[in-house]
Amino acid sequence: MRSLLVLIAACVASFIACARSAPPPPPPPAPAIEGLPLELTIQQRRSAVVLGTKGRLALSIDDVTGGQTRATLRVDGELAVLDARSMRERATAEFRFDGQDYVLRLDELVNNLVGEDFAVFSLRAREQATSTEDETIARLIAAVEKLERAEFIRNGSVHDPAEAAAHLRRKLEAAGDEVKTAEQFIEAIASRSSLTGDPYEIHFDDGRKMTVAEFLRAELAKRD
Repeated sequence: MRSLLVLIAACVASFIACARSAPPPPPPPAPAIEGLPLELTIQQRRSAVVLGTKGRLALSIDDVTGGQTRATLRVDGELAVLDARSMRERATAEFRFDGQDYVLRLDELVNNLVGEDFAVFSLRAREQATSTEDETIARLIAAVEKLERAEFIRNGSVHDPAEAAAHLRRKLEAAGDEVKTAEQFIEAIASRSSLTGDPYEIHFDDGRKMTVAEFLRAELAKRD
């Protein structure tokens, strides 16, 4: 028994010694783009260097027209990591730069009667963007749940706000990774029945009616 205790004590001491002598884990790699999140304002038919990339990454857009523009990201003036992607407000585009994943989001398009039209983008690491979009989706569902004296019409049946919010959460969970952004959530989950294709509606106690998609896009515009 005594020899067993001595052996256990020796093993514990050896483990502690190894733990103390083990090298610390390597630090996480530095981001290829510094200072994230970034905001970029680009005039139509112009190009601008993305800050934090030592001049290597440049964003350009075509004409701002029809509620959209085409965005291109080039590395070192040549390789396009994003090639003439058509984007509307709140649309996102993922790209890879120096082995890391990022998300470009079109936040605003501005058509001026006088002067140059322009677009405002935000740029985040994919982990940052995913967290932000998840939080936005959660807030949109909460906005539905908090409505008072409203009825939700789904496939001809009437539901209260809590039931409607629970239904949206179930559909979102079932969609998994297919829904990554708030706009995708509105279009794929909250707009219509996946069984009949009928739009979801909200009937307010003052007689107003609107689709759930209209309500959520209005909420999204407020938060933007």
